Amino acid sequence: MDLTPIKLVTIIGPKKIKKEIMYILRSAGISGYTYYYVYGGGEHQLRGDELEEAENVKFRVLVPKLLAVTLMKVISESYFGKEKVVAFEHDANVIRTDKFKQVDYEAT
Repeated sequence: MDLTPIKLVTIIGPKKIKKEIMYILRSAGISGYTYYYVYGGGEHQLRGDELEEAENVKFRVLVPKLLAVTLMKVISESYFGKEKVVAFEHDANVIRTDKFKQVDYEAT
């Protein structure tokens, strides 16, 4: 079994920017991602728990390393200081290598 190294990028922010994040992902050529509504606590106490729908949305996407860098830069420039958004990445390995071709993306 061959594994392909890749990055798992996670983006968490208010649900009001869900469509914007989807647009950013699609514009970057990302065809697949997962998102779901999440609850949590932090500096601003509990978020979403008391509401019928969660206040926050969490995206997870598997991308090549250079695209992960580019994506994190776009997210930080677009939202940090304006919205309560956090983004981070982890190393991951995938089995379905045909779904995750290694493409060179330039960090802008």
